[in-house]
Amino acid sequence: MSRLCSPNDVRNKLGLSVTEAPDESVNEYIDNAQIYVRSDISVYVFDDVLSGNIDGSNTTFTCNNKFITDRNFDKTINVSDIDVFSWTDSDDPATKSSIAVSTIYPEYGKVVLNSAPSTSIEQVTANYYYSYGPVDFDIVKDACANLAAYYYAQREILLMPKQWMHGAYRFMKSGEYKDLLVNYYNKIEKINSVESERGEHDDPTLIRGAP
Repeated sequence: MSRLCSPNDVRNKLGLSVTEAPDESVNEYIDNAQIYVRSDISVYVFDDVLSGNIDGSNTTFTCNNKFITDRNFDKTINVSDIDVFSWTDSDDPATKSSIAVSTIYPEYGKVVLNSAPSTSIEQVTANYYYSYGPVDFDIVKDACANLAAYYYAQREILLMPKQWMHGAYRFMKSGEYKDLLVNYYNKIEKINSVESERGEHDDPTLIRGAP
């Protein structure tokens, strides 16, 4: 299974060893975190009607949005990140059929099909995620590690007795674990290149999916 970051990336945020935070445990938090990362940096589009001639010879169609982005967490953008369908009746979803895609140009929202739809097709649609601009996957990786580390700290560290402190746990018990969430949103803002109100996400209980 593909993941935006590794267990070691998360452990580095927490200062824990493999023994203290084994891969199988950390991966659960990564799997949860990356779903919210994807949601925070992209928008899901369902049945987007593509533009392009349906004349039996044209294979190139254009989405209504540019910057198709990674949906399966493998940090690459290719044909696995979009589903394309042909409709023989644009008013009847039962007539839609999947179409094979040969390549995509994600920055331009362009899709090249394996074969041209026949003239009996009324429309071509696609399901995909798109971002607000080019995505730096190094920042995405770091953002995911911050959020996964925050989740880990809430569940695995903060629920432990306050008298029990050891190594990195002492740091986390001080309340500085909230910095992980602040850092996460700082990375998301950088990815999206938008301003957000200061303090909007200061309350960790406001985060979606937080335990």
